[in-house]
Amino acid sequence: MSRFNIKQPLSELAARIRATQGKLEDDHRNLLDLLGTQMLSLAQQDYVTKARGGTASDGTKWAKLSRATLEARVRRRAPARAIVRQRRDLAAQIKKLTKAKDAPKRKALIQKRQALKVKLEALIDKEMGRHEIGVDTGLQRSSATPGFKGTDGKGGNVKTVTGDSVTVGYARNYSKFFDEKRPLMPKELPPPWIEKLEKTTQLWAEKIVRDILE
Repeated sequence: MSRFNIKQPLSELAARIRATQGKLEDDHRNLLDLLGTQMLSLAQQDYVTKARGGTASDGTKWAKLSRATLEARVRRRAPARAIVRQRRDLAAQIKKLTKAKDAPKRKALIQKRQALKVKLEALIDKEMGRHEIGVDTGLQRSSATPGFKGTDGKGGNVKTVTGDSVTVGYARNYSKFFDEKRPLMPKELPPPWIEKLEKTTQLWAEKIVRDILE
């Protein structure tokens, strides 16, 4: 999770005017909501960078995935499931061929089953060469999108405004487990994030002042 605190982004005079108008509290809430949306966007950008083996804004990188992990990912997909099913059926057929006269057919089926194993390994090799860390269905990465609602009902993101702070984060059912090995959010706001957030705050404050003067 990341939290961003604001104090008084408006000038003292502008703040007093907005307070008199009864709009200061709404102004702060709107700003925090805006900053929360921006942080989710920045987190998603860093997710893409780390997923591709790069270094995020806070200087962190994600550990690479093992072949076993990628094999499990591949085996969940339809092409691999079909191969596994065919190999299982062939194994059942081979087991029944016990007579000497069955030797040629048995040999052919064993070769066919071996070819399917090679095909499965090729799928895993392909995944090894092109995979992105933390991206299988892509739903966790997408869940940082403001307003995201997963079709599988396993959660989206957090964006909570409380007082002078906003808290954002990933809230998929499995995000907390993923986060234990590969942090989804920075422990502290990275300088590039702070710079962008402060720029957003400045533009917001300037707009409020212009509205007051008009």
